[in-house]
Amino acid sequence: MHQVSDRLMRKQTIAKAGRKLRQVCRTKRAKMGMGTLEVVIIIAALLTLALFFSAEIKGFAGTIADKAFQETKVLAELEKDVGQ
Repeated sequence: MHQVSDRLMRKQTIAKAGRKLRQVCRTKRAKMGMGTLEVVIIIAALLTLALFFSAEIKGFAGTIADKAFQETKVLAELEKDVGQ
């Protein structure tokens, strides 16, 4: 009789642990899903801003590229540094 009650208690404990584990897994999946949704919303907002301000962004990038790649300024700065 004692063995039967021990087996029954073990089965109940295992079943309870299984229910708890399933609940934890469901909660983790729900949290992961919210993170994914937030990332998708942020990406969509950034793409919308990029499309809305595309002309300004292209002009800004062009200005930076022109200033960075002007060979005469770079060579003049190098010559000035070497001359000192």
